[in-house]
Amino acid sequence: LTKEKKVDIIVLDMPLLDTRRGKDLMGTFLSDIVLQVLSFVAENERSNIKQRQAEGIAVAKAKGVRFGRPPKPLPKDFHKIYKKWKDGKISGVVA
Repeated sequence: LTKEKKVDIIVLDMPLLDTRRGKDLMGTFLSDIVLQVLSFVAENERSNIKQRQAEGIAVAKAKGVRFGRPPKPLPKDFHKIYKKWKDGKISGVVA
């Protein structure tokens, strides 16, 4: 963003990362380094979150936790209506 679209990035609680100032070689270099470090940290945290989530799901499944919506019971005449729909005697809306 800073190079292709010429966008300035300002992080309010991190004055080191303010690309409005320091348009010289050293300022650009420092901004690039800080952006790369923040990108690395964010990507690393994202993968850690995904791993912890997968581990939590595996533990829950091992304990027998069921995910998703609970199944609804079928109507008593479901199989009869399904057969009529399957044979083309009624539409899906009517079924």
